[in-house]
Amino acid sequence: MVEMINASLSRSLLWPHFKIFTINENMRLSSNGLSIEDRDNLMKFSQWILLIGNGDIVDFPLSDDHDECFVKIPDDLLLLDASSDPIQLTVSYVYPGIDNTCLDPSYFKERAVVTTKNATVDEINHFALSIVPGEEEIYLSTDSVSTTSSESDNVDLLYP
Repeated sequence: MVEMINASLSRSLLWPHFKIFTINENMRLSSNGLSIEDRDNLMKFSQWILLIGNGDIVDFPLSDDHDECFVKIPDDLLLLDASSDPIQLTVSYVYPGIDNTCLDPSYFKERAVVTTKNATVDEINHFALSIVPGEEEIYLSTDSVSTTSSESDNVDLLYP
C-alpha cells in the first residue's frame, strides 16, 4: 500500500512542489505539567504505537500476508472491569467528573474516544449526554451534494 501511495505521489505533476517533513520529537512528551511517571508511560506507549505502525509487532498473524494480524494490547492499557458496562466504564475513565466539569471548554479538548463504528459512537454519546446536566439539543446537518447543478453528471463517481 505504501509503495502505491509513494509511486502515485512521486509521479504527480505537483511532486516538485512537495516538501517532506520528518517528525523527530514527540511534542506530547514536552508538555508542561507531566509527571516523570506520566512522561515515561507516554514514551512507552508512543514507542509501542510506532512499533505497530512499522509492522514490527505481529502477535497473531491472520494469514501469510504480513499486513493482516492481531496485536495483543498490553493489560495496563485495557479497562479490565468485566462487571461494569463497557460504555459506562469508558465514559467514566475518559471523562471523569463529566457531570461537574463539562462547562469548561478545555475539558473536551483534552479527551476523546476513538472507535471504528458509528453505532458505538452513538451509544457512547447517548450515555455521556445522559450524565451531563441540562437539556440536549440536536443540530442537524447534511453532507450530500446538490444534484441540481450543471456538473451533476459525475457526482456519483465522487462519493461512495
